[in-house]
Amino acid sequence: MNGAQWHLLINHLPVFGLIFGLLVELASRIRKSEELQRAALALFVVTALGTIPAYMTGDPAEHVVQGMPEVSRDQIDSHSDWGTASLVAIEALGAATLAGLFLGRKSGAISALAVNGCLALAIVGFFLVAWTS
Repeated sequence: MNGAQWHLLINHLPVFGLIFGLLVELASRIRKSEELQRAALALFVVTALGTIPAYMTGDPAEHVVQGMPEVSRDQIDSHSDWGTASLVAIEALGAATLAGLFLGRKSGAISALAVNGCLALAIVGFFLVAWTS
């Protein structure tokens, strides 16, 4: 497989990871379930980890497509810039989620501020990664 194929294979993880995480978070709020809330937060951490290889396969993909006549340099640069913004947002989400889980480990409950902050970061990350896609 070439770099573009790897990138296409892996780059769906951030998109779908955030969608599923947001849906599970919504379900946790509807059902008032702390277990679902923890599952949503775990999905956010997994998504943050999976975003790294999605981002890292971008340069090899660029080398494959840069000579194609239907792909412009401006398109590649824009996609790369939005990919970087997506990476930063999703990694911030992963770090905030881990911090919230760590701080709530003794009490067994994650603060509403931490959960709402993670939710806001997940929404921002989703819109950035959707735009990047």
